[in-house]
Amino acid sequence: MAFSSMVKDINRKIILESFWDFSRNTKQDITKKTELSFPTVSKLVDELNEQDIIHMLSDKRGETGGRKANEYILNQEYAYSLCLKVEREYIEVFIVDLYKQNISYDKIEEKAISAEKILKVIETKILNNKIKSIVVGIPGFIHDGIIGMADGIEALNGCNLKTEIFQKFNIETEVANNMNILVSGFQKELGDISCIHIGKNGPGSSYIVNGKPVSGAFGFQGEVGFNFYDEHRTFREIALEGYQNIDMIEYIGRLLLQIITVINPYKLYLYPLTDINIEELQNYCLRYVPQEAMPQIILKKTYDKDYQYSLLSRGIHLLQAII
Repeated sequence: MAFSSMVKDINRKIILESFWDFSRNTKQDITKKTELSFPTVSKLVDELNEQDIIHMLSDKRGETGGRKANEYILNQEYAYSLCLKVEREYIEVFIVDLYKQNISYDKIEEKAISAEKILKVIETKILNNKIKSIVVGIPGFIHDGIIGMADGIEALNGCNLKTEIFQKFNIETEVANNMNILVSGFQKELGDISCIHIGKNGPGSSYIVNGKPVSGAFGFQGEVGFNFYDEHRTFREIALEGYQNIDMIEYIGRLLLQIITVINPYKLYLYPLTDINIEELQNYCLRYVPQEAMPQIILKKTYDKDYQYSLLSRGIHLLQAII
């Protein structure tokens, strides 16, 4: 019985994959896509329809007047994801449906963010019982939901936020570093890539190698701000001093050189704090590395938009894993 149940669950997941692209499917369509038997598909599709996970569209007739096979489509309102973007002095809150469409948005100004206040925000939003997943993005060093250090949010340091959220609300939860979330939006790109964000509290980076985000043994990967800029200061310390009297070409150039020599990405997406001359930055790096090793540097000014896109995508992926 246990084996039969496992096989049924696997087949159910396979059938659901036919709907994640939001397409309309007949039972025959799904049989062709999945190569499962028609009786298996028919039974599981009927069950998914009864569970309201998918909807049967109204009957349609062919051009000759004969009845067409029923079409089914994903019920985008079956489940929602609650996504939180936690920053030093505010929390942005998104609720999205299975089509990644915003159901609601809120920005909560808060100068003393803590785990208790994050839990309170979640509590006010999960009155909607359709919320089945929670994703929290936080700038800092995070491993398995435990926050080793949150940039500018000291009250979160050492907090096992993932466990606290799950124990309180019994909802599948992910707590992750902001840059690791952001880079996941680039997974479909070919070649190894790196994303670098120059923020007010210091630089952060993330990487995709061999098509997968690099997580590291303890979640500390990408914390390049702790590297030394010179013999006296780290990149992070310079940022916390407001980048005073710093040549940003040299600052970012030194940072890129470390990443180029360790990861040597094919593309490097740079989210700077201020406008940067890419040609000057490339010429700085070429003083130390050969042209053949130089990645394509792409300047981006859409950090918030890209981060939000990836954050909401993580919420949907978590939903897909548990439905």
